[in-house]
Amino acid sequence: MQQAAITEATASLEEAEANLRRASALSRTNVISTETLIQRQTAFATTTAKLASTRAARAVAEADQAIAQAQHAELTARLAQTEIRAPAAGLIAKRSAKLGQVILPGSGAADLFRVVRDSVYELDAEIPRSTCR
Repeated sequence: MQQAAITEATASLEEAEANLRRASALSRTNVISTETLIQRQTAFATTTAKLASTRAARAVAEADQAIAQAQHAELTARLAQTEIRAPAAGLIAKRSAKLGQVILPGSGAADLFRVVRDSVYELDAEIPRSTCR
């Protein structure tokens, strides 16, 4: 959208410049009035300003896009810091973490949860022979 506006403003500027050149040449031979020449000069100045304004608007839009991308990257990085992953799949047997608690890396995060691994149960027991059938 911005590129189309710049292209349009550039075309208008080229037209105003051509009109000003013709009016200047005709003014030297007194074929057109001074008022007409001033109108052409004003039109040229106006279209020059419009092109500059359109380019500035494009630069602002690009800067806004860069800011939005930086904010997105920051939020993505912050979101990644909100995840706690268990070293293995299993069931949570004990939870000492509290909602909203802030944990810094290396500050005892191992004590937040106690995980019992899925299907890795061992039983080491002695059973008297008399109880077995």
